[in-house]
Amino acid sequence: MGARTFLIRLALVVVALATATDVFAQPGLGAEQDSLAIFGPALQLRHPIVPGSEALWLRRDSVSTPLTASEYRIDYPTGALLLHRFTPADSGAVLIVRYRVLDLGIREIYARRRVAEEEPDTAGMMRVIEIPTEIERNENPLFGTTQLTRRGSITRGIIAGNNRDVSLESGLRMELSGPITEDVSVQAVLTDENTPIQPEGTTQQLSDFDRVFIQLDAPIGQARLGDVDLSMQGSEFAAFSRKIQGAAVQANIPSFGLFTGGRVNVAGATTRGIFQSQDITAIEGVQGPYRLRGQQGEEFVIVIAGSERVYLDGILLTRGETNDYVIDYATGEVTFTPRRLVTAERRLTIDFEYTTSRFTRTLLASEGEAGFWRGENDEARASIGVAVLRESDAATFGAELGLSENDLDAIAAAGDGQVLVDGAERVDFDPESAFVQYVRADTVFAGETYMIFVPTTATADSVFRVRFSRVETGAGQYIRSGQAVNGILFEWVGPTGGDYIPFRLLPKPALRQMVDIRGVVEPVRGMEVFGEWAGSTFDQNSLSSFDSGDDSGQAYLAGVRLKPLPLIFGGRDFGRITATVSQRQQGETFTGFDRTRPVEFNRIWNLARTGSSFGTDSLRDVTTEGQLRWEASPRTSVLVEAGRLALGSNVFNAQRGALELRLIEPGLASGYLPEVEYRFDFTSSDNNVSAQSGSFLRHRGTLRRPVMNGRL
Repeated sequence: MGARTFLIRLALVVVALATATDVFAQPGLGAEQDSLAIFGPALQLRHPIVPGSEALWLRRDSVSTPLTASEYRIDYPTGALLLHRFTPADSGAVLIVRYRVLDLGIREIYARRRVAEEEPDTAGMMRVIEIPTEIERNENPLFGTTQLTRRGSITRGIIAGNNRDVSLESGLRMELSGPITEDVSVQAVLTDENTPIQPEGTTQQLSDFDRVFIQLDAPIGQARLGDVDLSMQGSEFAAFSRKIQGAAVQANIPSFGLFTGGRVNVAGATTRGIFQSQDITAIEGVQGPYRLRGQQGEEFVIVIAGSERVYLDGILLTRGETNDYVIDYATGEVTFTPRRLVTAERRLTIDFEYTTSRFTRTLLASEGEAGFWRGENDEARASIGVAVLRESDAATFGAELGLSENDLDAIAAAGDGQVLVDGAERVDFDPESAFVQYVRADTVFAGETYMIFVPTTATADSVFRVRFSRVETGAGQYIRSGQAVNGILFEWVGPTGGDYIPFRLLPKPALRQMVDIRGVVEPVRGMEVFGEWAGSTFDQNSLSSFDSGDDSGQAYLAGVRLKPLPLIFGGRDFGRITATVSQRQQGETFTGFDRTRPVEFNRIWNLARTGSSFGTDSLRDVTTEGQLRWEASPRTSVLVEAGRLALGSNVFNAQRGALELRLIEPGLASGYLPEVEYRFDFTSSDNNVSAQSGSFLRHRGTLRRPVMNGRL
């Protein structure tokens, strides 16, 4: 049974149990007593009877005599009673039976209509009529008298072709919503179209072909089951979002004593995809398609529908033909619409999830947050939050992929490096083989001799079946040279310059874990002290004990925040002021589940567009930033920013500053004064690896003045 089939069946059971209370009587264990006139040895009782619960008495002439177990026999499931010592003299006597019946709430007969016989007419003919049953007369036979709104359809189809057998296809679409009880409501979407088609990424809203989703809402929390969009954004380092198949529960913590309440989120599931963030080099005047690749450089990946986040110059775009971009999830290609012109200077970053269908990956996630130390208006002056995440590949991945013991041993001995296994397998020559056969041959290239594989069409002493694996462009020795009847042909092009290698690239099971603790406290009214610590573990090969020294890492964030403080001098209100000072450190071996740095991190700190030659992610970074904002009104403000970045041990250093002015007041228009928006950014950096320094200035300003009464 597949995971999706199990979820559909489980979802139907949950909905049925939630709505069946109005249809069937409540089952239970009931006591019964029957007084039966004896006209024969066989009698009938209610059933099913609880074994050993019966007691029988025979009453003659007002005298009751108990019967022993040897004087009768009861078939407990059917309720049939047989008297062993029945005599004609007992005819007319009364048998008293006391027993217990197990009521399962199941009727003996289930039928859409009941057949009843009428009395014979004058001609002696019997007429049979159909009487509607209680279920048929009920306006809501499936859901009783509940207030659930439901709609859906079931389809059946027959598929036939000249190269396939006739097969029956079916599809289910079912939607439910509404209250189950006074405090509990349900939303359910059950679709099973039995098709591998991905939704089209040409619209802003997607319509999944296969989806199972149930959501129960109650005052104490919420439960979601099936295909769930899981998002935890309450922390700096443990924030992530995934599309999962499983269950997610959110519970609310009531306030009591010093505690002001809180929440707890728990989820357990199999993840549908692998997270990947990709920087794309834009081509002048080319709107697309731009292809997405996997973490290992895989050219062809299936993107999980709706999981992508497309950024252009740091701006999050909207999917749709009438919006910013469209995406083909089956091929992993993104094309931008004319609304967003692409030039060589644009910065493209895409976060997405993709699936390779290699083996099962499980996810356990929990997050909790609680407030305490009541202040004014019962608001919490302190809070603490904890997040625990674990994502791992299944221990049975070897069996799922059909790997041999030698393959598993090779993975265990590889550490964090690539696991390459010879792709050549010696076979017997077969002119009608279902795969291309190769022989080994020597060739000379640049004065050196290489042993290569070439296709063979004649009987040879050593014939091989060769499995090729795709690698990064230029890193292989073979390319695809054509198509044969029995497979794809590969041709050797040199020690480098190809896309394929004659090896099998075995996957490695990975384990990723994180613990995140954060807290906020307001020791002085109007000033908050906040902090966060996270520890991560990323084992790229959980079967191997080698290369484990860089699996663990840490990160922290600490700072002080000044809440909006009114500025009142001489009885006049000059607005409010806010300020924040923080320091953030991320270790070189720390790895998050999702993006942990801003999308425009490289741009802000004057790094290369797609990182740097020394590897930004492999260096410890310490970021110190401060911000001061004065707001005269919600639309008039002045913002000052300053910051410093240090990568590694004096590898890269940068300083930045910014000034932002907003003067947008409705009353200015009547006074013929313009609306002003202006931002100035400055960054200088020192790259000690390349001994280069650089800086940039950036201005952006807007001046608006409305036209009134035909005058400016």
